[in-house]
Amino acid sequence: MTEYDRTTGEPWNDADLDQLRILAAEDKALGVIAVQLGRTERAVLHKAKAEGISLMGA
Repeated sequence: MTEYDRTTGEPWNDADLDQLRILAAEDKALGVIAVQLGRTERAVLHKAKAEGISLMGA
């Protein structure tokens, strides 16, 4: 089975957003959130801003 690379521009789904909100509420660093979501820091930051989610240090 081929590994799936989330950095290919796949759309965010509800589970991704829920996880982003949880990690942000736990004050996780942007880099940690990006790794856990399998996304780039830039993608996480962009989505958080679009959704009105405050990130630690961002």
